[in-house]
Amino acid sequence: MKHGFRWIMACVLLSCAVFSGCTGKENPDTPTDTAQTPEQQGFVPSQITLIENGGSAYTIVYASGSGVDYRAIATDVQRQIEKYTGIKLPMSRDGSTGAPTENCILVGPTSFAQSMAVCDGMRAHDYTVRTDGTHLVLGLIGEKAAGNALDVLIDAVADYDETSASPLVLSLNESVTFTGYRLRSFTVEGVSLSEFAIVYGKDENADAALEVQAQIFDAYGSLLPVYMDWEADPTGHEILVGETKRPASKSVAAPTDALGYAWSVSDGNLVLKSAGLHSLIRGAGLTADHFAALGKEIALENGYTAAGTIHKPAWEAAWAAGTDIRVMSTNVLADTYIVDWNAYPHVEHRSEMFFAAVEYYQPAIIGAQEFDVYWWREWNKYAHKDQYAIHTADNPRVSGEKYLSNIIYRTDLLEMEEGGNVYYKYNTNGRCRVMCWGVFKVKATGERFIFLNTHWDVDGVNADGTKNPGYKPQQAAETVTMLRDLQAKYDLPVICTADWNTQETSDIMQNFLKEMDMVITRQVLHSEQINYIDMILATKDVSVLRWDRLEYHRKPDLGTDHPWVMADLKLPD
Repeated sequence: MKHGFRWIMACVLLSCAVFSGCTGKENPDTPTDTAQTPEQQGFVPSQITLIENGGSAYTIVYASGSGVDYRAIATDVQRQIEKYTGIKLPMSRDGSTGAPTENCILVGPTSFAQSMAVCDGMRAHDYTVRTDGTHLVLGLIGEKAAGNALDVLIDAVADYDETSASPLVLSLNESVTFTGYRLRSFTVEGVSLSEFAIVYGKDENADAALEVQAQIFDAYGSLLPVYMDWEADPTGHEILVGETKRPASKSVAAPTDALGYAWSVSDGNLVLKSAGLHSLIRGAGLTADHFAALGKEIALENGYTAAGTIHKPAWEAAWAAGTDIRVMSTNVLADTYIVDWNAYPHVEHRSEMFFAAVEYYQPAIIGAQEFDVYWWREWNKYAHKDQYAIHTADNPRVSGEKYLSNIIYRTDLLEMEEGGNVYYKYNTNGRCRVMCWGVFKVKATGERFIFLNTHWDVDGVNADGTKNPGYKPQQAAETVTMLRDLQAKYDLPVICTADWNTQETSDIMQNFLKEMDMVITRQVLHSEQINYIDMILATKDVSVLRWDRLEYHRKPDLGTDHPWVMADLKLPD
């Protein structure tokens, strides 16, 4: 991973509506304190002539390489000076060839002694604006204080009359120290957190590392450097994000909860570990909240550990009272169909969310679609797979491959009495298009039901570019025939899951419901019209006690490209 990526991402995470005219005080609810150190109080500002004889000898010199876009800040300084004086000053990056050494407006922690004198030890919202020798110094370490610092400069130049022949002479000295941070002090084994660096070991953990940086910058005010573990030797004072090559990282065990994360202290290092990528990113995003809960004064010692989870409260996962079975429909997105790996990570990361959802909501039966060979590989690594059985079908078109639509059920809750597969006559995809069915008995009550999971065709495209329903009408008719045969044989209620690839209000779905005398479970409890294509259907003798849409199709909880759906159902006595 290139250095530039990390710094670009840092700017995205840390930016505070930066500089499209952001000159107001950045947080009126938490006013800054004007608190000067003895050195600052004793400092005597110099006088500089910024504008003289219709021109300026000054260049704006901005800091670089610190993870903040100081060029954007310098550009706004340039724009504001031009607005009030009519003079557009040149800009130069600190350390670049030809950069001036005199008559500079120094923006951020440049290599100039005048910048270092005020930027050393600064926090996010602190700033100093002063004239020092031949320089005008805007001392700040990030975007959060830039608007306030620029206000000071604007106040100094706003009354200049550019039509006059008078020079613009400045003599400034204002220093502000912000005291409203959520974390007033933070030490790890006696070392201030401001002395730490953030280290990660895998490219996919970069976002989590940058989120930790942003959270600490906002809550504590220190902008900590971020780098990969191979870029520098261990210092013993690092925040280790995820798996790294550092001994301290290896000494801390990862949580076993599928969505769990934990903070620990090991040998002077602060370690963030998780069960997977999603929980690492979410745990990183809760950094400020996690430590703020400990108080404003934090002192962590070796052996500290605290586990967390990105699960919702446990009561939200409870089955509704009177439920016989909890049903889920989950299109998990086959790797076979992914063309953009940046938009959808590999299944080994997305599977974390599927397994976490299964563990959290505890469904009795799942209709899974797009469960390809990569999902089978992940399933075989799943720690609790022995609690389940999977009913599927061999794909006659691809030797050794299973169909992507299957039924997953809890063997301690349900018994599968019979089952089979009916292949569509009209299909366009030999992997997905199959009717996978079973007759199940609830072990606790003896109640029985027919369960179907399938995946209908996608829309077709006419020669003129318009859409047509593809093979869905034929597949709907075949599904009706198959289900009626099962009803005639078993005389049981029917529950269906699928990626139907048609909306709730479509003619195809409405005709299917009418012919089967079935309902969309969502619509039993929710009257609003929402055109989902993932639905749980049931015959009208089945009572719907709860319905939920599970949001595992959005970042950072990205398990698929479909929202999963869940229903708590009571079977007829």
